[in-house]
Amino acid sequence: MTPDSQKIERSHETILDQSSGEIIRRAKLEPVLINYHVGKNKYEKIPDDDDINILNTPILRGRYCSGCFKEAYRLLNFMKTNMIKDLKYITNQSFLIGESPQEPDSHLNIILYGDCAIKSTLNRAFRKILLQNDKNIIDTLKTKLKKEKPKETKIKPRGKKNKSILELSGCPPNLYDCLKSYIKYYGKEIVPSAYIYDKIFSESYLPKKSNNLTKREVPIQ
Repeated sequence: MTPDSQKIERSHETILDQSSGEIIRRAKLEPVLINYHVGKNKYEKIPDDDDINILNTPILRGRYCSGCFKEAYRLLNFMKTNMIKDLKYITNQSFLIGESPQEPDSHLNIILYGDCAIKSTLNRAFRKILLQNDKNIIDTLKTKLKKEKPKETKIKPRGKKNKSILELSGCPPNLYDCLKSYIKYYGKEIVPSAYIYDKIFSESYLPKKSNNLTKREVPIQ
């Protein structure tokens, strides 16, 4: 089965941005169909979890545009095909795409794909990690050492910014930029396959910087 992702067309819509209060124009969010063919027969279907199932990576969806779906499909398919060894090292990560995706089960290694996922989750719970008040922790330890029953006190939570979030900006994000950001986030020791492919892409496909050196003029004798 081969998806015909090249045939996806993008449409736009004008909406009111709730965070800024301004009118913005964005790619239209609408249900996306996968066009594919088996032999000479062509079909279409609504994407589901069986289309791309990646090791240790639950995919949480919101409403996404056709452009982000196409590029996310390319990125996830690349990870599934070429980064099998890397995904074994990463035991827990979540991939969030679209507007208002579901809340991940873990606060570790959250990948936000696209501007819609980034902007619509600015106030979500996973953005901060709640910690107990330091004083309450010390009092609890002292009480345990004295073998006394702890007093019933209200725990005052405090928020700490979650740094285990990788934001892949763009609508849609660029595949090569995503790969570089992925390597920078995890490090080449954790994702060696991604690091090797990034080197191959950089040397083979990306345009090289021209060396604008002027030749020295040699006087005629």
